[in-house]
Amino acid sequence: PDIAFARDDLTACLTGLTWSLEEGLRTDTQYGVEHIFYISAEPTGIPAGGAAVSKVSATYADALRHYQAGQPAQAERLCWEVLQQEPLDLEAIYLLGVVALDAGQTNRALLHFHHATLLQPDQARFHHALGEAHRARGGHGEALTSFREALRLDPAHAAGHHALGLILLDQGELDEAVASLRRSLALQPNQPRAHTNLGRALHIQGDLTAAAASFTEAIRLKPDYAIPHNNLGAILHDQGKHAEAVVELRRALALQPNYPEAHCNLGNALRAQGEPTAVGSYQEAVRLRPDYVKAHCYLGIALAAQGRTDEAIVALKTALRIKPDFLEALEQLGHVLLQQARWDAALPVFEHVLTLQPDHAEAFACLVRIRELLCDWKNRQADFDRLRRDVEQRLEAGQRPSITPFNTMTMPWPPAVHLAVARSYSELMVRNLASLRDSLNVTHSRSRTGRLRIGYIGGTFHDHALMHLMQSLFGLHDRNDFEIFAYSYGPNDNSSYRQRVQRDCDHFHDLAPLSTLESARQIHADRIHILVDLMGHTGGAREEIVALRPAPIQVSYIGYAGSMGASFLDYLVSDRVVTPLDLAAGYSERLVLLPHCYLVNDREQEVAATRLSRADFGLPERGFVFTSFNNSYKFEPGLFGIWMKILEQVPGSVLWLYSGGETAERNLRQEAAARGLASHRLVFAHHRPKREHLARLTLADLFLDTFPVNAHTGASDALWAGLPVLTCLGETFASRVAGSLVTNVGLPELIAQNLEDYERRAVRLAQNPDELQQLRDRLAVNRTRWPLFDTARLTRNLERAYRAMWDIYAAGELPRAIVVTEPSDAP
Repeated sequence: PDIAFARDDLTACLTGLTWSLEEGLRTDTQYGVEHIFYISAEPTGIPAGGAAVSKVSATYADALRHYQAGQPAQAERLCWEVLQQEPLDLEAIYLLGVVALDAGQTNRALLHFHHATLLQPDQARFHHALGEAHRARGGHGEALTSFREALRLDPAHAAGHHALGLILLDQGELDEAVASLRRSLALQPNQPRAHTNLGRALHIQGDLTAAAASFTEAIRLKPDYAIPHNNLGAILHDQGKHAEAVVELRRALALQPNYPEAHCNLGNALRAQGEPTAVGSYQEAVRLRPDYVKAHCYLGIALAAQGRTDEAIVALKTALRIKPDFLEALEQLGHVLLQQARWDAALPVFEHVLTLQPDHAEAFACLVRIRELLCDWKNRQADFDRLRRDVEQRLEAGQRPSITPFNTMTMPWPPAVHLAVARSYSELMVRNLASLRDSLNVTHSRSRTGRLRIGYIGGTFHDHALMHLMQSLFGLHDRNDFEIFAYSYGPNDNSSYRQRVQRDCDHFHDLAPLSTLESARQIHADRIHILVDLMGHTGGAREEIVALRPAPIQVSYIGYAGSMGASFLDYLVSDRVVTPLDLAAGYSERLVLLPHCYLVNDREQEVAATRLSRADFGLPERGFVFTSFNNSYKFEPGLFGIWMKILEQVPGSVLWLYSGGETAERNLRQEAAARGLASHRLVFAHHRPKREHLARLTLADLFLDTFPVNAHTGASDALWAGLPVLTCLGETFASRVAGSLVTNVGLPELIAQNLEDYERRAVRLAQNPDELQQLRDRLAVNRTRWPLFDTARLTRNLERAYRAMWDIYAAGELPRAIVVTEPSDAP
């Protein structure tokens, strides 16, 4: 946040000329300057004498009055008249210096103040003024010398201690700066600007409480002083008191509407509360000051959070045009490019960040992720080792690791480490939301009348893989016992998926225009009994809404393949294969085990009837086609090596992969060549509409799953298209999903015991077409008879889980593991 500091330079002219310079401190070293002069109307120090002296005195007094009235040109003219009569008149020389400094004419000011010190070297105020001119010109060393000389001559000069404190602050000498500012206030306590500057120094030191107290005292002394209101607002934001911060920042803007730093800080506080209107604050800040680097950067962040990524890139690139090496803007630009899946463009951005700051852990974590997406495995083990060290060090220090919980899924780490990373992210979120939670101040009842109110919340109620799976679920709920609400904070693409959910839910609320607090209030006002979070630690999630606890029971389901490590989520819906109870220690939530696969599948998905040929996709007409339609980050060198061994043992076969872009394709072909396989043995596919994608899957012979992150939606798609999926079980949630899928479609023999067994089975199925055909025939029958694609059956089991959750809560008991059974399973 931009915290301004004020400069009081009490350089007495006659009995007391006070010059104060207020500057908005900015990281780009550009200052907003306000000059205020306080001049005594009672001239002193003029020698007694005859008419000539009296005339000089009157002319100088007239100059002083003009200066006080804001007429510096007239004051300057009159000072020169004085000097024509008395060439060595100190006060006229001094006032000329003040007028010049006020006009930004620092060289002229230096000449006048230096002249004054030569004529009367024992006057502290002259040395003080000379120091101010040096500082205005950027000569901090010369300024420091002048200020120290002023204080040697007059140790009780409050303004001198103030000015010395500011120059020390400029030089990063924080302890000395604080000491000097406190000496100034001990000599003259009622200085609102000195309190403001002390607050700034304390804030840099990290003492937010003391800084806030200094800004509060400045406001008490001068309630109409905008700078400390802005600064206090920034401190409150840093303390997580975002609602209080908004109040102070709006006070600052009421006093000084054209205050770009206050607009920017207001945007920060609003953004922390999930307020979409934060964008307007940043736009106003850059309108007022087009070269305001931080405001352009934060505008980009706010636009990206709303999914306006093209506009975000423009804002971030504007910041970088102004300041090419601005780390925060570079990092955020990289994140937006990642969000757009422009991995080749994001790569050099994060490389640049690491050139500027080699120990930037977050940038390194992003760089590793890009390398995974591009299948660049040259430094993979070293990269993973560095990430692991960062995780261990930060967790030990009680800090959030640089790697995100979602990105840990590909890391070959114990489940306890995955949980610890997720917990660190969730706990930080809870701490940051403390003031919002107080503002919400909700209570929940353990009694109810009428139906159970189930709220599904997420950002994927559009043409998205999750809606491909679950679009029919909402309409299948039993309306005699359940009232269904959907809360969407994602884009409205007006697709059939969006329209279907809106039609099938009893209530559909678009939270996109609402703040975090307003969203939580909406959910609480709807008296939701069970809130089902469909996102978790995934991109675009607004988990802050769920973290405010707007519902008495909160559940993680389907969107995030792992534990959230969150105190605000009571249950995780899964099944016996994915999360058997003996793995419960790896989850912060209580496990809810459905009797069949937890992953909802829509049995109404249409497979395009268009006749397709292998030639349409560059596939061999006679060769065996293995496929793995997975995101490229799920590919890893060990498994890829096994795939190459499989191809080597099955002559004429190819591996059909989903393309991660030209760079990823090139890297994979190089990896294949390094293992002795010709590049044409890899065939790449690109995005197609869902119904066409399902149709092309029928051209393949066997789906090879990835590990340690399985295919989830991709495996469901393959099975629905009649394509067998060969998989392997691990210890994490993400490594067991495909095992649950094939188990619940009646093909458990497609689960390999280990990777060696995986290789053997793949080769055997390719070499034994009759065995493979038997699997395909069974799959064709089972997909409509077994539980996996029985959406209504899964819905009934989910409802049994919801009833059990409510019964536990209504009885006043803590959440506990729930194993759902169907009536036929009951003992």
